[in-house]
Amino acid sequence: MPQRQATKEELVAKWTLQGRRGLVDSSGRLLLKNLTYEELHEWCQATGEREQRTRHIWRWLYHDGLWMRSMEETVGQQDGFGPSFRAKAVPRVSTDGELQLLHTTRSSDGTQKLVFALKDGGGTVETVLIPVMRSPGNRTRLTICVSSQVGCAMNCQFCFTGRMGLRGNLSTAQIIEQVVEARRLLASQAAPERPVPITNLVFMGMGEPLDNLPALLPAIEILTHPLGLHFGQGRVTVSTVGLVPQMQTLMAHNRSMLAVSLHATTDEVRDWICPVNRRWPLASLLGALKELFPRVTFPSRPSTPSQSQQALSSAIPDYSHVAAQSPAAVHSSAHPLSGEHERPSELPSEPQEASCSSQTQPAAQIALQTSPYGPTRLKTHASGRNFVMFEYVMLAGVNDTAEDAHRLLLLTQGIECKYNLIEFNSHPGTRFQGSDPDTIQAFRSILAGESGSPGGTYCFLALSW
Repeated sequence: MPQRQATKEELVAKWTLQGRRGLVDSSGRLLLKNLTYEELHEWCQATGEREQRTRHIWRWLYHDGLWMRSMEETVGQQDGFGPSFRAKAVPRVSTDGELQLLHTTRSSDGTQKLVFALKDGGGTVETVLIPVMRSPGNRTRLTICVSSQVGCAMNCQFCFTGRMGLRGNLSTAQIIEQVVEARRLLASQAAPERPVPITNLVFMGMGEPLDNLPALLPAIEILTHPLGLHFGQGRVTVSTVGLVPQMQTLMAHNRSMLAVSLHATTDEVRDWICPVNRRWPLASLLGALKELFPRVTFPSRPSTPSQSQQALSSAIPDYSHVAAQSPAAVHSSAHPLSGEHERPSELPSEPQEASCSSQTQPAAQIALQTSPYGPTRLKTHASGRNFVMFEYVMLAGVNDTAEDAHRLLLLTQGIECKYNLIEFNSHPGTRFQGSDPDTIQAFRSILAGESGSPGGTYCFLALSW
């Protein structure tokens, strides 16, 4: 007796039970771009298709130069879908990504912004293509910055997207479609030449990615699948403001890189500019990161404990007492916060496009990795991740003092990390001002271990777009 094929409702219910949203389009068809390779294989089995059909569909969805929007596009094409399969599949599934590209803009440095409308009427999101110049004579590459939500619930005070509030989560298909459409756009712009490759992907657009884990985790699987969009797992970075349980879940499920938006060195300041800190304060956040990214150093030359201690204490004479305190107990008198620092609650009078929170082109100023015991080498974790990137927006008079820089070094002791200093991207209605270049350079010098400080960590300066 032939095996009974699963109904459309049964197939959709399987993934709905996992908390996935946006699995079907307005006509009730399953959106295949929501499915990982393994899930697509299950769908093919449930509908009576042979094993080869999984790779056939996957290739047409994600292989370079194909990127099909509908199965009808394959008619007459080599290795296209036959009429019998199309007749069975088209009423039940869709290969659309549920995003409509509205327009693109290009800046003088080659950065491109793509603005998408959600086809279900849920608003707009943006994606940013950031050129990264290699050494002279080598080809430019691109980093793509994608969104995970419409708006954001985290309410970070300096972020325009945070002022919008959360308007909805993107589905896995809508996250993936941003990348597919970007590659399609680049191919059309470069034809007949090869397009500039997108080699890195960062979840640093609109939204808090870890607030949308049910869509994020399968999206990363699709992005890093070797037969699909084939990003290396080390080339995908997820940025979070510090949702500790979700951060631990992410790290347990895949090998993507992690960036943490720290932005302050005291709970007092971070409670204000990043309200999520009131739920997971610095002690909780940094404690979790010490478990995930423990610093392991190997002395390369002899050094006595007394010499090491002397080097550390002489470099930070005014702040040595801070190291003995837990992060939650550290407070700064430089930024007394009172009722006058209430958070904005109203949207701007005219809607504006939210800017990508980390549209960055690293201009790296890299220092030798050192410790009180001399130069060190890093030990790569078994997972393949060997550091966390701390993102730090430089806000004038808020978090940019030398004391903040020294305290940042002390708070992150024991964590294998790098720092990414970000120039503040001003927007209408903000109360914040960006730090001046001299202040940023002085801050960076402390972190990088110049002028006798005990830093020596890689420190990047990101220019806002």
